[in-house]
Amino acid sequence: MLPGAEEAFNGVDDDCDGQIDANGAWSGAVDLDATATYEGRQYTFALSCPVTMDRDTLYAEWEVVCSPDTDDSWAMLLLGETVTITPLDAYCWDLALWEGDFVVRSSNGWDSEGEGELRFTSLSRAKLRGELRSVFLNIDLEGALNHD
Repeated sequence: MLPGAEEAFNGVDDDCDGQIDANGAWSGAVDLDATATYEGRQYTFALSCPVTMDRDTLYAEWEVVCSPDTDDSWAMLLLGETVTITPLDAYCWDLALWEGDFVVRSSNGWDSEGEGELRFTSLSRAKLRGELRSVFLNIDLEGALNHD
């Protein structure tokens, strides 16, 4: 540990700036593509959704909140007014990577689980990817976050 040293993902404040690794608030956006099957017909939706995260060394508590167009009656029926995606377990086994299951919750009262990863490409940037596959709903999401 030395003032001015390069920070690394190691759980230590290498550069003595009072911040460990990439801890703190993050924000960004993800593109969410959804395909829903209802009464034998497929409906597709493309949404851009904000994502926020609070990182604390071994934990990455992130949340995606999507609000489909309220004028789209099919989106309101199938997705709901709000779709929220959060990790089931925010623990990062690798300091630079979160991998695991996430839950997709609709304001319409349904929820389902998908799989994803949050990869820290640097101390100031991370990429979030995920997918949910079910009989009636498929979701793909991909986006980036920046350290605030």
